[in-house]
Amino acid sequence: MQGLEEEREAFLLAFEFSIHLARHPELQKRFRGNARALQAWMARSLEAHAVERGGTLPLPAGELAAGLTALGQGIALARLSDPDSVPDDLFGKMLTLILGDEGGTRAKRRR
Repeated sequence: MQGLEEEREAFLLAFEFSIHLARHPELQKRFRGNARALQAWMARSLEAHAVERGGTLPLPAGELAAGLTALGQGIALARLSDPDSVPDDLFGKMLTLILGDEGGTRAKRRR
């Protein structure tokens, strides 16, 4: 959540824009390309990292990217709403739980 406090207004504006898109489906098609491109990049990065580490991802890369994005947004919004309720390192701890301890991927199971 580094940078959240410094860029508070930018984060709030991004949340407001997301809510606006949710309320106006006719605008979603026009703006979804950027978000999908970012998630596709994130999925490719997760896959590359897993290969590099010799591990596996706990979900398909696209689903994992979507889930991590949503998780990060939820944690950021909770921290903006009530900073004392969300530890600074919560997102990192959640990543460790989801991806495992071994460099961001679960180690391959040995038979």
